[in-house]
Amino acid sequence: MDCQIKPSPGLLFLLCSVPNIFCLCPLKCSCIMKNRNVDCSGSSLTALPHGLQDNITHLNLSYNQLSDIDHQLTRFTNLRFLDLSHNLLSNLPSHLPRSLWELYASNNSIKVLYKLDTAYQWNLKVLDLSKNSLQRTVFINNTLISLQLLNLSYNQLWTVPTNMPSNILTIDISNNSLIQILPETLVRMPKLQNLYLHNNRFTYIPTHAFDHLTHVKEITLYNNPWSCQDTQGMNYIMTWVEKNNVIGSPCANEISKTTKQFSTEYEAQNEVTTADILLFTTNHSLFLEVQEPKQYKKIRYPEDLTAAPVNTSSILHASSEDSLMIDENSADGMIHLDFNYFGNEIDNQIDSKEIEETKMYDSTVIVSFDNVINNNNLTLPSTTVSVEIQATTVQLNDLAPSSAAQKEKWLAVLFLIPFLVIRTV
Repeated sequence: MDCQIKPSPGLLFLLCSVPNIFCLCPLKCSCIMKNRNVDCSGSSLTALPHGLQDNITHLNLSYNQLSDIDHQLTRFTNLRFLDLSHNLLSNLPSHLPRSLWELYASNNSIKVLYKLDTAYQWNLKVLDLSKNSLQRTVFINNTLISLQLLNLSYNQLWTVPTNMPSNILTIDISNNSLIQILPETLVRMPKLQNLYLHNNRFTYIPTHAFDHLTHVKEITLYNNPWSCQDTQGMNYIMTWVEKNNVIGSPCANEISKTTKQFSTEYEAQNEVTTADILLFTTNHSLFLEVQEPKQYKKIRYPEDLTAAPVNTSSILHASSEDSLMIDENSADGMIHLDFNYFGNEIDNQIDSKEIEETKMYDSTVIVSFDNVINNNNLTLPSTTVSVEIQATTVQLNDLAPSSAAQKEKWLAVLFLIPFLVIRTV
């Protein structure tokens, strides 16, 4: 069972003053695994603590106030895990142990990752430089050959880093200011499985940029200001996402807002929605209700009687010809048609006993003259005029036969009486 010992400062100084002497756990730190796993996080350290063993494998220096520890970690040749996150570092410490597997340096003030910072990290599997102020990263080709996870998110990068490790599995460069991917940037990464590019400033993806990502399982592209109107520039990425697992496909919101594509401007302008159809139906129904003619009782004639024919066309023709009057002194310039003669003609053909009800209606009709009209040497220009018409509606008595029918009936009776008398004799 491992035990934790925190000696007094004087004893610690005495034991550690002689090189290669056995050293206990440093002050303000906690140690496990025979003091090879050291945790000094949150101790307000401004420098590397004294008393660290050379053979430590895990060192946690996070949440301190370290600003410069260059050349101070080289001697830990067995170090596998190093956490420098949440400090005041302006650069990655130089001459780090080449034995590192995992290096965490997030939430610092690192602005540039130089090529020598990672040139000799052959064993490094995880590199986390997220939430810094990185504006430029430089990788050397054929280095970091064991790297599997690279986290550069929440920085200030404007282009995807080049010469990234060829065997990498996951790259997170989200939440930057990325606007471009240089040619052949993602060519030599056949094993890449996860690529996170969300929350950047991409407007398009260059053609063939993703062609070599044959093993990608997940890629994020959401929250980028895509140029959705540039169909030519967006054609490559829109085609590529259809065949791959993409979270946040470009222009997804724009496509959902577009309900229908129109081939011509006329088709778009004359598109009728469901709401428009209901509105048209309502207005049309109201219009029909106003214009619907009143229904009157139909005239029924006895089957054995025939009403005298009335030639309404000749009456209307004669009456309208005699009744066309143009008032030259009229202020509104209207043509007045008097159909009173038509009423007189009807009176001559129909007996007053046959009329059940007579009504007069006044209405206005629009008359359009397409040609010049000559009437009594008067020439009218081709125009549209208003015509006032007085119409007479006659409703016949259902039971009363016509006058002509009654006359025919009495004549038949007169002929039948002598015939009956002769047969009796």
